[in-house]
Amino acid sequence: MNLDVLDQLSADDDKKLRKALSAVAAVTIFVAGIELVSDEITLLGFSARIPQSKLLSGGQLVTLLLLISFIFRSLPTLYASISGIFRSAVKSKHERERIHLQLDWGHPDYPQFEDGPTGEFEELDYRQRISVKSLEERINIGTVVLKSISIIIIDYSIPLLVGIVALFAPEYPSNVFS
Repeated sequence: MNLDVLDQLSADDDKKLRKALSAVAAVTIFVAGIELVSDEITLLGFSARIPQSKLLSGGQLVTLLLLISFIFRSLPTLYASISGIFRSAVKSKHERERIHLQLDWGHPDYPQFEDGPTGEFEELDYRQRISVKSLEERINIGTVVLKSISIIIIDYSIPLLVGIVALFAPEYPSNVFS
């Protein structure tokens, strides 16, 4: 029997888990911040009495389970994103250093230009192309870093923060805004 764990992990499941964590944590924070007039719920003629403390405890328990699941499901994705940033940065740095050495020393891959004004213009154009290529590499790495930071903050940090608040201090947001 072949059990491939990575086949079981999908982006859709991560999104569903993130949304479920955010929703349950938000409802838990909401329940902690309101004052219930009656703890009796009537549905289809049946009445149930659920104290606010039990609603809050249930929300915290579900938040804890979802938070643990979210953390363990997110670790491989976060690790891959962060290692991708470092890999890209190292490749970009190596390429820039290589280009600068070529420009400084005229080693292999640096074309030989003919003497005279035409050769100087060709060399100037070549240096400009190399400089533009180096600048584009820097811009690309900056873009990758900014995208990764936004993904980490929006997709991971916010649900984690809301989950932790709902778990440990669900009444805190209502105390801050009152």
